[in-house]
Amino acid sequence: RKKLSGAEYRKRKAIKEANLKKQAGALKKFLRRDYKIKNLKSRACLEDEEATVAPKVVAPGEGECRSDSEESSSSCGNDNVSSRTASAASPSPTPIPCIISSDAVLWPCSITDNIRQIIVEQGPNQVKDLNFPQHGGRWFPVSSYMWRLRNSEEVHREWLVYSVSKNSVFCFCCKLCSTCDSLLIPEGYANWKHIHTALRQHEMSTNHLDAYKSWIELCHRLRFNKTIDSSHQRILQAETRHWNDVLQRLLAVSTYLGKTIQNEFISLSSSKLTHKAKYYSIICDCTRDISYIEQMTMINRFVKCEACQQVKIHEHFLGFIPVTDSPGFGLTEVILDQLKEMGLQLKDMGQGYDNGSNMKGKYAGVQKQILEKNPRALFVLCSSHSLNLVVSDAAVCSRHVVFFFSLLQEIYVFFSSSSYRWAVLKEHVSNFTVKPLSTTRWESRVDAVHPIMYQLGEVYDDVLSIANDTSKDLMTRHEAVAGKMLDFQFLCTLAIWHKVLNQVNIANKLLQSPDFDLPATIKVLDDAVTFLSDEGFQSVIEEAKQLAQVIGMPPELKQTSQIRPRHKKKQFDYEAEDEPIQDPELDYKVNCFYSILDTAHTSVSERFQQLHEVCQSFHFLYDISGLNNLSATVGVELLKKCKDLQVYLSHGNNADIDALELFDEL
Repeated sequence: RKKLSGAEYRKRKAIKEANLKKQAGALKKFLRRDYKIKNLKSRACLEDEEATVAPKVVAPGEGECRSDSEESSSSCGNDNVSSRTASAASPSPTPIPCIISSDAVLWPCSITDNIRQIIVEQGPNQVKDLNFPQHGGRWFPVSSYMWRLRNSEEVHREWLVYSVSKNSVFCFCCKLCSTCDSLLIPEGYANWKHIHTALRQHEMSTNHLDAYKSWIELCHRLRFNKTIDSSHQRILQAETRHWNDVLQRLLAVSTYLGKTIQNEFISLSSSKLTHKAKYYSIICDCTRDISYIEQMTMINRFVKCEACQQVKIHEHFLGFIPVTDSPGFGLTEVILDQLKEMGLQLKDMGQGYDNGSNMKGKYAGVQKQILEKNPRALFVLCSSHSLNLVVSDAAVCSRHVVFFFSLLQEIYVFFSSSSYRWAVLKEHVSNFTVKPLSTTRWESRVDAVHPIMYQLGEVYDDVLSIANDTSKDLMTRHEAVAGKMLDFQFLCTLAIWHKVLNQVNIANKLLQSPDFDLPATIKVLDDAVTFLSDEGFQSVIEEAKQLAQVIGMPPELKQTSQIRPRHKKKQFDYEAEDEPIQDPELDYKVNCFYSILDTAHTSVSERFQQLHEVCQSFHFLYDISGLNNLSATVGVELLKKCKDLQVYLSHGNNADIDALELFDEL
C-alpha cells in the first residue's frame, strides 16, 4: 500500500470539510417550529452562511429574522433587491424560526404581531434560582411572584417577569399588549422596598386588566388553532377514547369480582383523587347494606379554575365508610377523622346533606356540630329532597288525602293482581296504564294520578265490566272499588293533587339542573306552593264536576258523618261560636284544601330557612352584569353588602374575602 502525500491528504480533508459544511443544519429542518412570518418591516443582514443556519436571538432595535432562502450579502442596500429577485426565481426553502430572548429588556423596541405571537408561544420566564444583586441595600424578593390573599390563599402572578440584565421587574402582558406607560413597562421597577405595594396597585389598574385579558385571549387562540393541527388533535382524541374504553371494560369486569376486590378497587381509586382547589364541600349519605351495616357514602365536590379553560365543578367519590354510631355526634367524628386522613382542612369546607334529622338537626345534627367548629362551613341542603318531603308532609295532613292515595293503590292492585283484569284494562285503555305509588319519591306519584285523571271513564267502565262478568268468580271488592270511585270528594282530591304533583314535578326537574343558582331555586320553591290560593278552590270544584259528568254521577259533596255532633256547652267568657261545620263543601274546604295549603307553607318555611339565609348573603353576586355604571347611592349599598358578606364569612382572625377588594373587582 502506497502512502499518500501531504498534498493529497490536505486535498481529501478539504473535500470532507466541504461535504460536512453542506450538511450543516440539515437536522434542524426536522426539528423546526413552523412560524408563519410574513410582511417583515425590516430585515437583518446575515454575515456568513453559518449565521443563516443557526437560530438568531433578536436584540433591541433589530427586526425579525430572515430565512436562509436569501443569499448572504455584505450590505442591506440594493443587494437585497437582487437577493429577493433571485429567491423569487427559484423555490425557497422553509424559513428557520426565530427565538426571542426571555429577558424583557432584550425584546425589540417595535413589537409586531408576529414577534408578539412568538413571545406568547414561549411564555413568561420567571427567574427564581438566582443570587439576585442588591439595589439600595435590598434585592428582589421571590415571594413577589405570589399574591397572598386575606384567607391565606396564594394566587400566582404569572405575568410578573424578572430581567437579569437590568435587575428590575416587568409586566409580561402590559409590555406586549398595552400602549400606556406604567411603572412596570418602559424601564421596569427596581424599588424593592415598595415592590409589594407597587405590584398591588398595578394589577388592580384598568390598563393591566385589559392587557391581561388580551394576553389570555391570544393564548387561547394559539392553543386551539395554531399549536396543534387537526391531524394531531384527532390522534390525541382517538387515544383518549381508547383508554376510556379500556377503563370502562375494567369497571365492567370488576362487577363480577368479589366484594373484597371491589372494596380494594374503590379504596385505591379514592386514594388517587386529589384536587388543587382551596375550597371544597362534602356530600354524605347513609344506607344499610345486605349485612345490615350502615355504610356512609362520602363525595368531595370542588371547583377547578385554570387559565384558558372553562370553570368546571368536579365531584370525586371517596368511598364507603362503615358507621356504627348513626346519630349526629358519631357521624361528625367519622367525617372529621376522614378529612384528617385525607389532609383536607376543616376551615375550607362546605356542607351538603339530605334532610335526615341526624344530618340537618338544629341542635345535634352533623351540620350543627361542624358549624360550631367552623361557622364558615355553610350548609346547603338538597332542594329536590326537601321539596319531596314537603309533599310527603302534605300527603298525610288530612283523612281525605290518605283515603285518596290508598284508593289509587287499591285500583292498581285490583288490575295488576290478575292477568285477566290487566288484559281487560289494556283493551280499553291505550294511552296510560295504572301505576303504583312510589314509596320514596312523592313527586313521581304524578305518574299514578295521570291515568286516573285523563282516563277516569275508561277505568271505571273496566271495573264495572269485570264486576258484571258472570263467567268469572264474583268478588265483592269489584263493586267496592267502583263504589269508592263514585265519590265527589275523591274527584275533588284528584283535581287538587293533579295540580300539586304537576307543579312539584316541574320544580323538581328544574332544581336538578346544573345551571340553576340560589336565587332561581328560591323563586321556583316559592312558585311551587303559592299557585294554590283561596280562589283556586273554585277551579278545583269545576274540574271535579267535569270528571263527575264523565262517569255519570251527581256533582255534589255529601256529609261524611251521619252522626249528629254533640252540642258543647259554651262558657260565659268564651265569645266565639264553636259550632261544628254542617255544610259539606265548607267542611271539605277547611279540613282538606286549607289543610294541604297550611301544611305546605309551614313545611317550606321550616325546611328552607337555612337556604334563604345563605341566599340573602350571596344574592347580589348573581347579577354582576347589572353593576355597570353604578350611581353613588347604589355604590354605597353595594359596599355595605360586601362588608356584610365579609363578616358572614369571617371567624376569629380568619376571613375568606376582603370587602374592599371584592368591591373594587365588582
